[in-house]
Amino acid sequence: ALAARPRLTALLLSFVLMGYNYAWLLSTRFLAAAVTNALFQTSAAIVYAASVPLFGEPLTSLRILGVALMLVGSMLASGALG
Repeated sequence: ALAARPRLTALLLSFVLMGYNYAWLLSTRFLAAAVTNALFQTSAAIVYAASVPLFGEPLTSLRILGVALMLVGSMLASGALG
């Protein structure tokens, strides 16, 4: 998998990050800054979800709880739960 090729993985992930940042810039044209920031704070959940199959990170209850709390915090910050 990609874990066996660290340079290829780093190159691929750098393009993903570049696309992510470009999407953030584009989204600020259409959404309020608070909503945009709250949505993009969920990237930690995406990184964790991708790291499980790509890099064999263990799926533990403590990490799942951390991601869940982060998602709730993002929703609170955007006003989705308020």
